[in-house]
Amino acid sequence: MLFEFLDDTSRKRQLNLNIKKTIRSLKLIVKRIKDKIATKDSKIEVLINYWDKMVGAIRTKATKFKDETGDALIQKIILVPNEVRRAVLKHYCDRARQLHNIAFMQWRMLYPHEDSRYHDPEELEDLITKRITMINNFVNPKMTISDITFEATLLYRQFLTRYQLEDRVLHSFNILSFT
Repeated sequence: MLFEFLDDTSRKRQLNLNIKKTIRSLKLIVKRIKDKIATKDSKIEVLINYWDKMVGAIRTKATKFKDETGDALIQKIILVPNEVRRAVLKHYCDRARQLHNIAFMQWRMLYPHEDSRYHDPEELEDLITKRITMINNFVNPKMTISDITFEATLLYRQFLTRYQLEDRVLHSFNILSFT
């Protein structure tokens, strides 16, 4: 009888310890998720601040050049609702993260880990292919820009050059292009 009591008590204690361990693990998972959300929100805030800085810089130059087209463009940009701006920048951050994940896996394929348990070339290649396919599936070929939107977003030919915003160097961000 004593043995049964001790065995039953031991099982209850072990169950209690396992439940506490599981709760601690769940709390850590929740903390990591909250931290990732906070980090993402911080990145979006940085982009919003940069957006505002660029709008201010373009507005200053447009005023300096007495450029009515530039002023009109800035006015349209300023009228973009905050929710739309935040949603666009959030989408941009999400896509950048997806591309970073693909680039990391490409890098891992180029420079494999010495311990083969952490590196299966076939699995990495399959993951890369699936992620690229996933990104491409989000692009809907039936989606087009309406004529009204197209006309509203046209920049005059020298806008980027005049405001010193032209892309200086364009090349692929595929990890293989860095070698």
